[in-house]
Amino acid sequence: MTDIDDPNHLVPSFLPAGNVLGYNLTTAINPITKRKEFTYTVSVQTVGAFGISDTSSEGVTTKCDGPCGAMFPSGLLITMGKCDHLLCKACFGIVKNPDGSYGCSNFQCWSEPSASLQKEESNYKKVINKQKYRARKIKKNDVM
Repeated sequence: MTDIDDPNHLVPSFLPAGNVLGYNLTTAINPITKRKEFTYTVSVQTVGAFGISDTSSEGVTTKCDGPCGAMFPSGLLITMGKCDHLLCKACFGIVKNPDGSYGCSNFQCWSEPSASLQKEESNYKKVINKQKYRARKIKKNDVM
């Protein structure tokens, strides 16, 4: 793999070195300028991103927007780029976008509006089961 093919090459230089968890490139036509606009989002796990610090993560707890809905210190949650949902480590990476990047596992982001609700709910149960499996595995390894 050359340097240009390495996903970490796409991380802005002001961020500390880390591993790219996912990236997403979207395009949209600006209705005012009639020009195509590109939005590039990179999710990066930096060293110690899931570690507990004694000051910043103790005071504020936030609900995970993924299938678990558990409360976590805000410093332990991952913010999704397009929708700003906050996901815990167990809920992040369950759903993949068609381009292979990680998608949001929140039901509103994951479901397709044109599909029937019953079909979407049954498919989402698979996502919930996958999250439960990952949460048990993470808890067993005491990573959270």
